[in-house]
Amino acid sequence: MKLIYASLMFATLTACGGGGGTGDSGITPTGPIGGGTGNSSEIITYTSGDYYTFKNERTTIKNGVEISKTISYYTYTIKDPQPDGSHQRYETSSVSQIVLDSYNKNNFRFSENYQTSSCTSTDGLDNPTFQMQIGQKWDSKYSKKCIPESAGLPSDFHSTGTITSKDLIKTEAGDFIAYKADRTREQVSLSTSSTSSTLKGSCWYDEKTSIIVMCDQTTFSSPTTAANSDATEFKTKITLIGINAKNHPTKKLSAASFYGKWQVKFSGQQAGQCLADVLPDGDVKGDCSTQFEAFSIAGKITPNGAFDLTGTNGVKFLGNLSTPIESGGTWSANSSNQTLGTWTANHL
Repeated sequence: MKLIYASLMFATLTACGGGGGTGDSGITPTGPIGGGTGNSSEIITYTSGDYYTFKNERTTIKNGVEISKTISYYTYTIKDPQPDGSHQRYETSSVSQIVLDSYNKNNFRFSENYQTSSCTSTDGLDNPTFQMQIGQKWDSKYSKKCIPESAGLPSDFHSTGTITSKDLIKTEAGDFIAYKADRTREQVSLSTSSTSSTLKGSCWYDEKTSIIVMCDQTTFSSPTTAANSDATEFKTKITLIGINAKNHPTKKLSAASFYGKWQVKFSGQQAGQCLADVLPDGDVKGDCSTQFEAFSIAGKITPNGAFDLTGTNGVKFLGNLSTPIESGGTWSANSSNQTLGTWTANHL
């Protein structure tokens, strides 16, 4: 991507590449992941850089009274997929730092790595495996802990579920044939100061990837101490709104895939950096500084990652983010089109 940066000129950034859970195993795959015959014939192969964007609508009810409604967005970007289906996912959003999740061959998330902490789970099942079929069940117990300890953890979990149907699901990202799983997950915190909870609901999983395309779920939180007497419900609806996967027949780009805080650094004749917030509708705002000046920027990013930003000092940035995780390349002044330095962008 090319960045053109110059006061009262355009800055063009040219890109040169980019970055791109479940208890005792109640179910094991019945065929090869990503191909073959039988139940797994519909599953496609993940590739590094595939990404999926979700909208999460949540209603909080405390002691029977609705107290809040929120909408948030997050994106999974696939990293290092293996032939057996195991893979990693970067999770990006605006509400937390970037997370690297690891999934095993049974599509169970067994570790979460944050910038300042990490969580691990014993082996289990919390979703269907890659070999989905109507009537498939799981009944799994597992434990989860974090270093350092976080709210509600360590905990023991008991997850059960059954695939009950295969349905046509319409979402903002497109129409999907998906397996419906009715599921329940009980969590018992091993911390005396926290609560236990039960999640109940249904999720639909894309027949080609086992990625969730829609969920309707309610989590019931029960106090475990007399000092904490509030009974709380969280009603959530999760919907797939964007998909950009190399081997998937459906493609729907969304500016919300880039949602969150970004750090951009550029070197060369006018070195500096920017901290920018990308909103779900594609609006961008932030602050920049160089060795010469400080200024604010604002503009838009399109669903394919192309951005057009203007600074309060008259500078203009044009370029493209190639993934929801990171990007980079060279920059030049529009007046000469001569490369003047390099730039990198990273989702925080």
